[in-house]
Amino acid sequence: FACTGLLAPNLQMFARCDDVQPFVIWPLAPDKTRVIVYTLMPEKNFDDPEFDRKLKDYVDFMVQVVGEDEGMVRSLQNGVSSRSFEPGPMSYLETSIHHLIKHNLERTFGARLDA
Repeated sequence: FACTGLLAPNLQMFARCDDVQPFVIWPLAPDKTRVIVYTLMPEKNFDDPEFDRKLKDYVDFMVQVVGEDEGMVRSLQNGVSSRSFEPGPMSYLETSIHHLIKHNLERTFGARLDA
């Protein structure tokens, strides 16, 4: 199985049956962000004689996944830095994402949030 989660404003979680990977995103400046990825595994995994090799597979996979988004994120950052940038939704498709996040916040905190 696999799942994902978000705790705004700067924590994303990705989990599979064998690990959990929290991503903590820290803005450092208007044009610079630090992303810290932790990999959490059951303690029994550390006793595996093949652990170092298997861990390398996890690290290589995460570097690939994060790297796939890097070009897009850089492009978006360049776009919002443009003098012609107008704030607003990038796409009408964003509405469903906002509804989902709002729904999760309302379920978590029990309050109706007006958007």
